[in-house]
Amino acid sequence: MKQLVVLILLCILLATCFSVSNATEYRAVWIDGWHSGMWTASEIDTMLSYVYNQGHYNVIVPQIRKKADALYNSTYGGPNGTGEPKPDQVQPPSFDPLAYMIQKAHEKGIKVYPWVCTHRCPTTTTDWFYVSHPDWLTRSQGGTSPLYVEGYWLDPGHPDGEEYTINVILDIVKNYDIDGIQWDRIRYPQLNSGYNPTAIARFQAEKGYYPSYSDSTFTVWRKNNLNAFVARAYAQIMEIKPHIVVGANTWPEYSSGNSSYLQDWNAWMFNHWLDINVPMNYTSNNTTFTTRLQDYLNRRYGRYVYSGLSVGESGQTLANACTQIGYCRTYNQGAGIPWGSQTYSYYHGTVTLPGWFQYVAENSSRPYYNVDNTVPSLPWKSNPDTGIIHGRVTKPGLNDPYTHDWVYRAYVTIYHPGPPDEVYMSTYTDQTGYYVFMDVPPRSGYTITAEKAGMVSRSYTNQTLKPGEALREDFQLSYTTCTSPPGTVVAGWNLISLPLDPVNTNPATVFSGIDIDLKLFRYSRTTWSFIVYDQWSPGDFGPCKTDEGYWLLADGPKTISYQAYAGGPTQRSTTLGNNCWNIIGCPFTTDKNWENAEVTHAGTTVPLRIAAKENNWLDSVGWWWDNLSQSLQTLGLSEDWPATDCLQPWHGYWVKTNTNDVVLTLR
Repeated sequence: MKQLVVLILLCILLATCFSVSNATEYRAVWIDGWHSGMWTASEIDTMLSYVYNQGHYNVIVPQIRKKADALYNSTYGGPNGTGEPKPDQVQPPSFDPLAYMIQKAHEKGIKVYPWVCTHRCPTTTTDWFYVSHPDWLTRSQGGTSPLYVEGYWLDPGHPDGEEYTINVILDIVKNYDIDGIQWDRIRYPQLNSGYNPTAIARFQAEKGYYPSYSDSTFTVWRKNNLNAFVARAYAQIMEIKPHIVVGANTWPEYSSGNSSYLQDWNAWMFNHWLDINVPMNYTSNNTTFTTRLQDYLNRRYGRYVYSGLSVGESGQTLANACTQIGYCRTYNQGAGIPWGSQTYSYYHGTVTLPGWFQYVAENSSRPYYNVDNTVPSLPWKSNPDTGIIHGRVTKPGLNDPYTHDWVYRAYVTIYHPGPPDEVYMSTYTDQTGYYVFMDVPPRSGYTITAEKAGMVSRSYTNQTLKPGEALREDFQLSYTTCTSPPGTVVAGWNLISLPLDPVNTNPATVFSGIDIDLKLFRYSRTTWSFIVYDQWSPGDFGPCKTDEGYWLLADGPKTISYQAYAGGPTQRSTTLGNNCWNIIGCPFTTDKNWENAEVTHAGTTVPLRIAAKENNWLDSVGWWWDNLSQSLQTLGLSEDWPATDCLQPWHGYWVKTNTNDVVLTLR
């Protein structure tokens, strides 16, 4: 009796485990763009019938870019700058395969993770990419023309080519409701490559010599080019749509991929530049398959691994492919991550090994796939406890022959003194001027600094990072002349502010050429009184700052013109006075919606609407000065029926707090 009870409990436990695992299994299939399956609406309907109705897959991975072409309505790049061309097989030519796939797949609960070839671009010399951009393609050592290895390859050391490809990716991300995206051909074609004239000139300028293809320094330099691309792509996608699952179809053996193709996907996983790794573990030999699989899982670093498998490999059988799915389940479960695998491919499952989709779902002895469509959630996305800080560093007018105005190897740091602990991170910008910090603890009060020898250094203070946020802060390491537009200062009273940080904060310098003696006033947030500028004691007035507004009495129209730091942070925080009126500025060169402001009090940050309407930390209605009518007008939320709901550059605003220790953040 006791044994029977134990047996029953064990069966219940096993049933529960398998039920939970099945409900959260990643079951994906590649649909390649070289064969039919996505060229017409009818083909897509048929494909989804196989994949979903028969095979019970819950993720499709359609190859929407195989050689700088587009199985979607591309709006960037291409021979005319209006988009990469569709393959001739797409019919009618106006048909958008990706949009149709997303619509039909989502109706069935299937996720769509487009598959994008990033660096293998043209396959023939007549392809538009080869004709338009042969100067971006990689070469071998001593080569005088682009290198051909199953096609022609974009050189990861060419800044313009990398910038182009990032923009192709963002075109997809911005315009389509995709659930994920996967990189393919994201490597060098062979070790003896990377000798694009621009790439090798950059290396020589940086290192001082012409390398052999086996040179260790050149090897690291080339890997860093690819690493930077992967990091930047991830950060920019997270900035736009943080729910997107980013993956890569990587070389089946890390050691050979890293040494022969400079694809260091171990670094990509370690640095969390990928959410999932999908190695192309194509073999019918199960010893090879499981040995590789174990190595993949040892390199997951808190992210997920879903091994690829191919039903088109020599010697592969229906039963053995199912066995490999079983290995993926067993090994993943042992590693503490969800079940999952990705099958190559729709074509092989219907042509090379026909009957696959029905077999994988219906084999009575091995019911591998059921009809539940739940894809495993990613805890670092569903419940994030870190964030990303990223951006671009430029110097207008730099005109570098290779990197243009992008500042290469600018030194960027982020710092927070704590509590709870000190945070210090540093990195260098890549060839496109980009920097990325991953896994940054979310908190307020960061200082972000960018510097490069011979250029202006910039620091942004009081920066706030939220959990799961990809905070972008761009830097311009140069000065500019900031000049007020006509009508900013007129005869009479003017309530003004400064949109850019002045290099010299002395009021006499900022307002040079304007009589400000006993005519320029700032409002103290601590004494609740005005302080007038007095040329005999200018120190009493203090420096000019962008987070303040100023009253200026003028005897006629005036123009404010001062030397400023070019650009500025995307967010500005200012500590308001306790339970009093304040004059704030608009520290931006464009209008900012008042509703998008955030308010922090006692360690809690909420949108302005909640802070004002529910918490009563401050009033939602403020005041600004209309120079033309010489009268106060309202600033407020839309429901306040204000004269304006936007902060405008060069204007100052009265804002009232109703409690102590209020920090206002404008974005």
